[in-house]
Amino acid sequence: MTFTMGLPAAGKSTVAKAMFATAAFIDCDAVKESHPDYDPSNPAALHAWSKAIVKEQFNAALEAGAGHFVYDTTGTNPERMKAEMAAARSAGFVVELIFITVPLTVSIERNLTRSRVVPLPILMEKAAMIQETFAAIKDHADALTVKDNSTYDPAYA
Repeated sequence: MTFTMGLPAAGKSTVAKAMFATAAFIDCDAVKESHPDYDPSNPAALHAWSKAIVKEQFNAALEAGAGHFVYDTTGTNPERMKAEMAAARSAGFVVELIFITVPLTVSIERNLTRSRVVPLPILMEKAAMIQETFAAIKDHADALTVKDNSTYDPAYA
């Protein structure tokens, strides 16, 4: 099971899909987009609903116990991440963490140019904790990749 982490608009989904095209994705943003009332200018309206669905998807992946799953998340809740990584390992998965990095300015610029905009205060809150969270969880993964995605890379287009 691969866990992503990184700032909003860092390119986590884009990079993960390029790296793991055949994996099953567990992605709160994709769940939100599937709702008939989804409004990209207000994704927070469906956040609680989408988190509940993602929890169900994660538990179903643990029950399956096989396959390749990508849990696409910002990863800024270290206790949740550690617990989910431990649960995945207990279910028989090798746990991989991919940290997609970009400078804060790149995250803000990309965030402002996409339809699903994360409010700036939330983005700034996540930016303030992302490095500390990474330090807290990186040793809980069996494999670790750090990918700088601050410039355009055709391999991840």
